Amino acid sequence: MNKQTKNIIIRLVVLLLVIGFFTVSLIARASVNNFKVADISILIDELEDNFMISKDDVYYLITKNFSLKNQAIDNKTLFDIEQMVDTISCVESTQAFIDKNKKLCVSIKQRTPIARVYNQLGQNFYIDKFGIKFMPKQNGTIKVPIITGVVTETLGGNDTIKQKSLIETLKVCQYLIQENTWYSLIGQININEKKEIELIPRIGNALILLGNSNDLEEKFNKLNVFYSEVLDKVGWEKYRVINIMYKDQAICLK
Repeated sequence: MNKQTKNIIIRLVVLLLVIGFFTVSLIARASVNNFKVADISILIDELEDNFMISKDDVYYLITKNFSLKNQAIDNKTLFDIEQMVDTISCVESTQAFIDKNKKLCVSIKQRTPIARVYNQLGQNFYIDKFGIKFMPKQNGTIKVPIITGVVTETLGGNDTIKQKSLIETLKVCQYLIQENTWYSLIGQININEKKEIELIPRIGNALILLGNSNDLEEKFNKLNVFYSEVLDKVGWEKYRVINIMYKDQAICLK
């Protein structure tokens, strides 16, 4: 077999593979387009035994906007369903697909809150690790630190926080999650009048003055040493304020 013949054979094989791929894709798409939905199944991931949105809410939203049962459904409709469910603020992502039983399945991943914010207007909302604000459609409370104080940020669906001091506080929350023990111990994070960040543990009466989100590893290393070498000996009620704002020192007020 000469080189020219060999090249022709290779090109023909590649062409056949490409044609085969597109044929399979068209058949798969056509099969989706020809499916008539027999039923609708809503799947929501569980978050600490909490559902921030109910299956009934999602089912109502879908059936209100789409005529689906016993109707043919295509890929565009599946995409439109995903886009619509994603507009719910407590939903992080949605996947819609047809299963082997011709059932429309809508799988939802809820946002994971890392803090609950209470602003000065009396509003409250959760934020996730990306700083996106949202509110559950279901009643219930998820155990996360609360953020209080000088908070001017208002609630907006699927909107990220803009207040500078609140963004600083978000960075602190992100760090605390990595240091799981401290995330569990801190019950409240306050932004004072000077826009300094204060941490209030769930146990004891001491207020931890953090300042800002700079040098967090160094600050919490100081705090760990202080708690292990001092507070374990004199008790958690000994000091009123523990100031770790400044480099290489922890200042305590009784």
